[in-house]
Amino acid sequence: MEPYIIAEGEKIVLNAELQKKPLELVQKLLDFKDEMDELIEGSFSNDMRFQKARDQSFQTFMNKFKKTPQYIALFADNSQKSTFKEMTQ
Repeated sequence: MEPYIIAEGEKIVLNAELQKKPLELVQKLLDFKDEMDELIEGSFSNDMRFQKARDQSFQTFMNKFKKTPQYIALFADNSQKSTFKEMTQ
């Protein structure tokens, strides 16, 4: 399972086009995480060993692109601003 998650995750974080679109890159990471969460819950009854393997795999591939933390922060900031803007309208 770990090699699959790392390979698929690298396709996201090492994609040159996505690296130019931080918000899209992070959204794809979140979608992939949701997909893996559903797989672990549905197929492996949320077994902690699979959760740990998922987490370690995400850590491995996300560290291959050094701007990942910056992009996540930008995504969170953008989401927060959007939510605040909706609340004030």
